Amino acid sequence: MQVEIINAPSGAAFGRADPVRYSDDPPLPQDQTDQPNPGVSVLTIDLPAGQYSLQVLFSPQWDGMSSSDFVKPSSVPLSSWTLDSHN
Repeated sequence: MQVEIINAPSGAAFGRADPVRYSDDPPLPQDQTDQPNPGVSVLTIDLPAGQYSLQVLFSPQWDGMSSSDFVKPSSVPLSSWTLDSHN
């Protein structure tokens, strides 16, 4: 998987975190526990405090394909999304 922040704001960087519940996350249902996730990491985007509009492109990579086989979709404001807004 190739992951890219498109038009990344200054200071934006990928990071990683452990797949664990934080103390301020919503509680699990009674008598439930989180299952361990050995060998798993969570991809994070680290940013300085502020307001941002982020575009993150996730491109799966398959054998026999090159980077030129993938096309970046156009940027479409959320308010204008349609079923064919990628055109």
